[in-house]
Amino acid sequence: MPAVNILSLHTQKSGDGTSDYIYSDVVPAGETWLVRNVCAQDATTVIVYCAIGIFNGVTYRPLKIKYAMHDEKEYLGPGADWQGEVWLREGECIYAYLAVTEASDDLTLDVQGEKLLEA
Repeated sequence: MPAVNILSLHTQKSGDGTSDYIYSDVVPAGETWLVRNVCAQDATTVIVYCAIGIFNGVTYRPLKIKYAMHDEKEYLGPGADWQGEVWLREGECIYAYLAVTEASDDLTLDVQGEKLLEA
């Protein structure tokens, strides 16, 4: 039976410009992650679009997309969150794509769940 540990990741980076990707750690060999909560934020600038999902090094698979509708002046605020259950395998990670950001914005990505370690 695999051992279970708490998964709690915090990633922080400075924004590059008009839109930015931010990534969690990648699932290492010998582990499987059960992700239950993800929160992506721009602590500096309000955003108009946020996608949260899974990235395997090649393909982006969205779990949630949140965007301002109709009027470009309608903003989402600082970010978006997702709750549910999704399994990540070796080589996968959680990503968030935030738009419209500005250079040197303070971007964060928090991921919570469980790590299953192979015995």
